[in-house]
This record gives sequence, structure tokens and C-alpha cells, in this order.
Amino acid sequence: YRRHDHQQDRVGRQRQLCLWPGRHFSALWRRICHLRLGPEANEQWEGMGLDQVQLSKTVMELGYLGFFLFLLIIYKIYKMNVSFYKNIQDDYWKSISVGFSGIIFLYVIGIIYNSVWVINSISFIFWFLSASLFIVAKRSFSK
Repeated sequence: YRRHDHQQDRVGRQRQLCLWPGRHFSALWRRICHLRLGPEANEQWEGMGLDQVQLSKTVMELGYLGFFLFLLIIYKIYKMNVSFYKNIQDDYWKSISVGFSGIIFLYVIGIIYNSVWVINSISFIFWFLSASLFIVAKRSFSK
């Protein structure tokens, strides 16, 4: 039991330092969270206003590795959009691509002060345009 408790404490500390993926906010099933992380893990972040900001949620939920993977996905979408803009001939889709560059910028800035995953309209616009441009690029460049 001692070795298991020591390993559990080490994992708990890594979660609190955001090195390990784990849930730090209170859930609908608080009892389960208390069993998994202990009561202090849920109460540590309450009242700090961090639950309203996507940046802190991403780091606390996914850890630093998950946060950097999230940013890598956004970067890959940006690179896809730049490539799409350079290669597409249709002016309509070029203008959509320019607008999407602004949406990418606002989406990345938005995670600093807003919870963009909770607000469905922001996430919907971002991911809908990502998928639309990807489909148009795939159809246009496969010909």
C-alpha cells in the first residue's frame, strides 16, 4: 500500500502542476472527482476566475503537452490556410481565406480572455470554416 500511495501522491502533484492531464474543476459527479484527485484538487482552482478562461482550462485539463498539441493543431490549420490562399485561383475563396486568417487570429487571442470551447458560436465558425476550406482545397487541387 505504501508504494501505491506514493505513486498516487506523485501523480496528484503532477496534475496540480499541470504536467499531467487531469480534471481540476468541479464536475457534476463531485464524488468521483474527490475519489480520483482528492477534495483539495477541485477546491484549489475554484473562485480564482480561471474556470472562465480557455487558456488556463486547456493547460489544467490537458497539461502542457496537450496545450502545445492544441496550439500545433491551430498552427497546422493556419499553414493549411496560407497554402490554400496561395494555390486557389477563385477570388471568392481567396477572400474567404483572408477572412479565415482573421478568425484564426481572433480564436487564438480569444483563448486568453474567454472560454471559446464553451461558446458554441465561436468554435462553430472556426471549425466550420476549417472544414469548408479543407474540402474545397481537396476538391480543387485533386483535379
